[in-house]
Amino acid sequence: MVRKILMIDDDANIVRVVGSRLKANGYDFISAATGAEGIDRAKAEQPDLIIMDITMPGMSGYEAIGRLKQDDQTKAIPVVMLSARHDIEDIVKSMSDSCGAVDFCPKPFTAAELLLKIDRALRIFGKEGGG
Repeated sequence: MVRKILMIDDDANIVRVVGSRLKANGYDFISAATGAEGIDRAKAEQPDLIIMDITMPGMSGYEAIGRLKQDDQTKAIPVVMLSARHDIEDIVKSMSDSCGAVDFCPKPFTAAELLLKIDRALRIFGKEGGG
């Protein structure tokens, strides 16, 4: 079964690169440029995993993940944060119980690193990795 990944990030270049790598590894890839759009896409598409940036216009990744985790339709979808903000405080906040990300990938990143984190999160949440 092909796994669907939703990426919520306002950097079109990062989205394009990640989308290309995920498609090449057998994943179905969808994206959103804002937190609000990402929440709507998550509800409509029910992805197997979400990749979320922290810093976006209008609504931060922290706020977006909070809304996703409060909604019965989306609360069980694992989220991997992907951000240039990677001080220890950002990593701890992202993965705290109050935020709920399952992993954190700092920018810049390698495709192998991100794929490993995605596969691991899908396995942990019973959705099997590997596209």
